Amino acid sequence: MPRKSKNKASSTLQRQWTMLRAIPRLPRVIGTSELIARLDSAGFNVDLRTIQRDLNSLSEVLPLASDQHKPQGWSWLPNAGQFDIPGLEPQAALAFLISGAGTSVGAIAGALTIARWRVIALVVGTLWIGAVLLGYAYDFLLAAHLI
Repeated sequence: MPRKSKNKASSTLQRQWTMLRAIPRLPRVIGTSELIARLDSAGFNVDLRTIQRDLNSLSEVLPLASDQHKPQGWSWLPNAGQFDIPGLEPQAALAFLISGAGTSVGAIAGALTIARWRVIALVVGTLWIGAVLLGYAYDFLLAAHLI
């Protein structure tokens, strides 16, 4: 009998973890019906009231906010820390995507065999600055609700 209880607790934890990963950061929100659809596609069969109870109790200990509309929309507060350890904020992922391959140690070492270090510094600097500027542009578009 304790084994069944452990599986239920594990399933609840997995369901709540999946749900929390689906919640966006303010100003974007996700509704409870969308959360149910995402949980259903992940293999969790739960009803609306279970999701509402989970979110209300989780919002007491985590920086989650409800928009107080009917139906409720949920989001992480802007000052919330990174929730998922392996995950990245979209801005950081974009920066790594843009500058990652060009700034790796192997790429720089290989380029140094055929070019001067000033040229390499210019290329790497351009990649980094471009990645940072695109991150700021992404933030602006996100704040302006254009994406």
